[in-house]
Amino acid sequence: MRMVWQDGEHLMTQGDVEAGDVGVLLGIEELAEVVYTDPPWNAGIAKRMRQWAGDEGEADLGHLLDCLAEIIARRARYGFVQMGHGTGAKRLEQALDGAGLKYQAHECSQIVNDKTWERGKSALLYAIGAEIVVDPNAGWTNLCRDTIAQVAAPGAIVLDPFVGQGMTLRVCDAEGWTCYGMDLNAKRVDEGVKRLLRDRGTGREGLYES
Repeated sequence: MRMVWQDGEHLMTQGDVEAGDVGVLLGIEELAEVVYTDPPWNAGIAKRMRQWAGDEGEADLGHLLDCLAEIIARRARYGFVQMGHGTGAKRLEQALDGAGLKYQAHECSQIVNDKTWERGKSALLYAIGAEIVVDPNAGWTNLCRDTIAQVAAPGAIVLDPFVGQGMTLRVCDAEGWTCYGMDLNAKRVDEGVKRLLRDRGTGREGLYES
């Protein structure tokens, strides 16, 4: 695991869920209030994630989601996981069941073009350890903000172990939460940081759906 960017309370690293890097990121004793994340939705995406990070090894989606479930069970009070319908959802539910977690799957809309907010096929948001209200038509950033706000006080630590291009980071920065994030691909984390800095310069325009 290596540091990519730190600013105030936010901390972004390059790291691997399966390698146990979340424990290093959070520290031995520290817990997150919320895990909010968008892991791979199928084995093909999991494999491409590794390839993007320069790792040609095989990716085991089931093991990846088992690790994610353990992170939520051991290191956070609440978990929110975006997931598509199909094998990924079924395997995530197996992982959550295996970790003894109670959850509810909420229908939400996948946005396939963030420039025009075109709606794609429906997706799921798994709420773990919390009863929440979900707007099924909310855009991803709105959904992230509105979901976390239902359980987290200002300044709360939000962990995203698949931070990608920084959606959770950007929402946390806008709303006053602390974000700890990591991703296998440091270039994607760098892009997320660039988007956050752009947000700070222009306000929230472009971050939330109108």
